[in-house]
Amino acid sequence: MTEKQVIEQFFFDGSLYKKITDIDIIKILENFLSGSIYYDSRKDVEGFNSINNCESTFKLIYGIGSYFSCNLNSSPRICYSSQRVNETCIQEIILKCKRFNDLFHFFIHLEKDEDGNTISISKVGQYPSIADLHIKQIHKYDKVLSKDKMKELTKAIGLAANGIGIGSFVYLRRIFEHLVFEAFQIAKKENLEFDEMKFITSKMDDKIKFLKGNLPAFLVENHSIYGILSKGIHELSEEDCKNYFTILRESIELILDEKLEQLQKDKKKKEIRSALSKICKDITTIKSRSV
Repeated sequence: MTEKQVIEQFFFDGSLYKKITDIDIIKILENFLSGSIYYDSRKDVEGFNSINNCESTFKLIYGIGSYFSCNLNSSPRICYSSQRVNETCIQEIILKCKRFNDLFHFFIHLEKDEDGNTISISKVGQYPSIADLHIKQIHKYDKVLSKDKMKELTKAIGLAANGIGIGSFVYLRRIFEHLVFEAFQIAKKENLEFDEMKFITSKMDDKIKFLKGNLPAFLVENHSIYGILSKGIHELSEEDCKNYFTILRESIELILDEKLEQLQKDKKKKEIRSALSKICKDITTIKSRSV
């Protein structure tokens, strides 16, 4: 990942209480978060503004070592000091949306060693929440998911945002299974000779092979998603599941994106067929008039 991607993932995708201990990533984040009196456009990052429901660019206006000061003769202003981190090593960070001026607040915990070097960074609070950021983005999927399944996707995101990894995997797996069995119902209607009993008694990998022509290509190509989710539920630790959640959520979203795209294509085809049929009728009417 590029430095900007690391920063964007930390703010807009990273779950609360997840400790980052990779030294290279810590350096990237500390470099970005270090307060500066002068605005630096190179520190702009891209993210989703859940308040105004759009993608936007954000700038850092309140970083590590920042604090507000004011006197009777001036308005409040942000000042910076490398010494200004409180005793608990919790620091508020503020990003400002450049399109709408909305302020996004983040609270980070810095764990230091005896020499004062940062050995871990974690988010311990933010507003809007991670759940707010992602739940606003997934509303488009209500065209391809039922209300119940939308609730389950929302629950998965909400649990992960609050540091619950295994529980979030349960709901992602339920959505994956739903997509497979939804395709199964379609396949049965299309093929009267479909071997239903063989399908039901097969393992998930074989089920997906049975339904290859009825499932989104990304799901078929990446059927290992189901195995990872199952291992997460039965074998992996909470920390492992939290670490893997983002990529698995995005995998499910890619599958849903493909279904959404197919739905839009089918709608367009239907509209064009109808329009072409009308043109043919109009032409026939014109010909009959000329005769």
